[in-house]
Amino acid sequence: MKKLSCSSILLFLSFLIATAQSNKELKSVFESSNVSLFPRPFYYEGSSVTKLLSSEEQMLQQAQSKNVNNDILIHANNAGYYCLLSGDLIQAIKYFLLASNTYTNDDSKALLIKAHLAFANDIGCRDSQALRLYSELLESATFSKLNLKLQAYINGLAGVIYLQERDSARAIKVLNISEKQLLAGKLFKSLADLSEREGEIYLAFNKYKEALVKYNQQLKYTDASGAAIANRNIGMVYFKKGEYERAETYFRKSLSLNKNDLVEKLLKDTYLKIVTVSSFNHDFDKADRYHELYRALKKVETVSNETPRQKAEKDKIISLLSAQSADQVNVLTRQEYELSQQLTALDIERQNKEKALEELTLAEAQKKLKELELEKVSSEKLRQEAELTKKELQLNKQKEFRNILLFVAGIVVVGLFFLYSRYRLKKQSLTELNKAHEELRLAHDKLKQTQDQLIQSEKMASLGQLTAGIAHEIQNPLNFVTNFSATTQELIQEYKEDKDATILDDISSNLDRIQHHGQRVSAIVKGMLLHSRSNSSEREKVSFNQLVEDSLSLAYHGKRSTDADFHCNIIKQFSKDTTISVMTQDVRRVLINLFNNAFYAVMEKEKLHKKNGDAATVSYLPQIVVTTKSDNDFVELIVSDNGTGIPDEVKDKIFNPFFTSKPTGEGTGLGLSVSYDIIKQHGGKIHAESIFGDGTSFHIYLPLNHSTKVNNNAISKDIQSA
Repeated sequence: MKKLSCSSILLFLSFLIATAQSNKELKSVFESSNVSLFPRPFYYEGSSVTKLLSSEEQMLQQAQSKNVNNDILIHANNAGYYCLLSGDLIQAIKYFLLASNTYTNDDSKALLIKAHLAFANDIGCRDSQALRLYSELLESATFSKLNLKLQAYINGLAGVIYLQERDSARAIKVLNISEKQLLAGKLFKSLADLSEREGEIYLAFNKYKEALVKYNQQLKYTDASGAAIANRNIGMVYFKKGEYERAETYFRKSLSLNKNDLVEKLLKDTYLKIVTVSSFNHDFDKADRYHELYRALKKVETVSNETPRQKAEKDKIISLLSAQSADQVNVLTRQEYELSQQLTALDIERQNKEKALEELTLAEAQKKLKELELEKVSSEKLRQEAELTKKELQLNKQKEFRNILLFVAGIVVVGLFFLYSRYRLKKQSLTELNKAHEELRLAHDKLKQTQDQLIQSEKMASLGQLTAGIAHEIQNPLNFVTNFSATTQELIQEYKEDKDATILDDISSNLDRIQHHGQRVSAIVKGMLLHSRSNSSEREKVSFNQLVEDSLSLAYHGKRSTDADFHCNIIKQFSKDTTISVMTQDVRRVLINLFNNAFYAVMEKEKLHKKNGDAATVSYLPQIVVTTKSDNDFVELIVSDNGTGIPDEVKDKIFNPFFTSKPTGEGTGLGLSVSYDIIKQHGGKIHAESIFGDGTSFHIYLPLNHSTKVNNNAISKDIQSA
């Protein structure tokens, strides 16, 4: 007896050892054939896992008591796996966390446990925690070493959460990778499930086009049993879009593949929607037809107990269809509200008619039949009269058409004769016009050539006058240089003789003056060279204030060279300096021309006062004010003088070519015209304001960005503020 019990114990121990060895395998939800990972809610349709969970929990306790890390990791993972299958997500997360925190040098095991933890958080609607773990897995250096199936699932699950979070860029990237990996692994069922999940998200966001793409992809890769669900999903998209007849087609396809109470309910709702819309559009025949279909489907309605999975599917469908677009909700709510009364009235009327028909006697039926025969005879008579009337109308129309045709033919003949005569006249006129145009073109070319010659002559005359003035101005600093050089030579000789240290200070001072006046000469020569340089069509960036300063200096020296007694008070009111891109020589020419005109005006007014012997001559001081302003879009130059001003009758002509208010021989009349063209070429504006006898102000606006033009509104606002 004792021997038998020992053998029994040995057999039991060997069984436990075998069981323990078999349970040391790492369970993976991603390898289970009974688990569908992508659709929500998560389902497991296997046998009971209670005993298996209890066994793993006992072995986990033993491993913890012995502190064997590898066994703790395996049994904690397996216990979490069975909790996951039984629907205990909180306990599953706890076991997966325990396994994840247990050290292992096997990277593939660590990644699989982290994937389990992410998946448990995912189906538990803890999206932020799940997404963080999925991201860590995707960014792991050893992720590429996992098998293709696990990579495909992790990419797909992460992509689904990205899609829910509306992070389309990341979602599309990882979902495309997942789909390619699922195709490579021939995991068509999982690819169909992933497509369904993506379609549900797009449908919830009212992105119908994308949802249809994904549901059709589901239909492509699913098996025969899944085709019914795919057709149902496509029907839901059209139902939500309000295309109820197309929705009806797909719901019928789904029912033909698999009888389902949920799809029947959707089909009934579709019939009611079609009845509602058709009645609202006064298509009562169509409304009656679909109402009969609805009643027929309602008669065969069966009542069955819902399983938890069916209830979850029903809740999911209700959730997807409840988030309708705002326009559809408004239209259907209004239609259903207005038609609820109509549908009720129609049902009552139909029932009353049926009851009345049942109560009719045979005599009444015969009477009704005779009345119908009389109505038929009357209808036939009316039809014949209508045909006769129709024939008469056709004859009248034919006569009218013939008359209209003859009238139109006459008009066409007259029109053709008129057009031919007009063609001959136009041809003759065109010949004369071409001849006159050629003569005008030759005259214009000759005039343009003459104008170019006059412009060049004026430029050369201006350049000669300016050169003479510059030479006069150079003479003064050169005299200083010569005199201080001679003095410095004498001081050096004295220093050699007396060795007096104070003489060195005088020499240093003289050299500073020589350098100063030498720089003056250099600046004057540089300005003269710039002014005389040939025009360039290339823009360059320059300081606007410096360009105005140099041009003013050149103009003033040029005026002093021709009239040594000329003096003028120049007031500069420069704003903050601004860099502007212009054709420098062209703009310099415009500025010098404006300054010369201002100097001429104040000098003429001074001569006029001296000639009249006016007492005001003593108080009159020639003066010009040069002001620069800058804005976000343009810079402005204002040249104001207190000279003679411009008469009102010539103000509109000052920018015309060859018009001048100066005496004969003192102006060509091209200065302001050329200036106007140059400023316009730069996208700017120029205009003048003057009071005859008091002075003139010229305003120039140049855009900071040469690709745009100066805004006239901005100029008007600036003028008003001035």
